[in-house]
Amino acid sequence: MFKSFKGWPSKFASIDSNRVRRYAGDLANDGKGEILVFMKSPPASAT
Repeated sequence: MFKSFKGWPSKFASIDSNRVRRYAGDLANDGKGEILVFMKSPPASAT
């Protein structure tokens, strides 16, 4: 999905992560979508 934003003038065009956490499905937002939270990878020194 994120690759489709690359050619558009959107803040989503610069997202380089594809890791998300799905917290709610179609019951959220009156059945009109999902709520996704982007997860950042921990720094290399944190492992």
